[in-house]
Amino acid sequence: MASNMATPTSTETKRACAIMGATIVGAAKNITTKCRMGFPKQIVITAKEGDIIISEAGSKALLICVSNTRFNDVLMVEEINKTAQKIATIV
Repeated sequence: MASNMATPTSTETKRACAIMGATIVGAAKNITTKCRMGFPKQIVITAKEGDIIISEAGSKALLICVSNTRFNDVLMVEEINKTAQKIATIV
């Protein structure tokens, strides 16, 4: 799968981010399962310089979005969900 990051990033860094994203999703699934809440729909990491939004895109892919603005826009959520659904049909 391809990625598009605003800043120049090495392939190793992109791979590490993908692995860490999958690890975060796995941990979130464990927590929500233990709390009997089902699987998480999205995971949002709020950082000083922006947000990272992780969504499952089918059973074999993740969509990891990096935003340099705060994650509170309804349109952003809709676009992330649409994109994740499109990816799910491809993989």
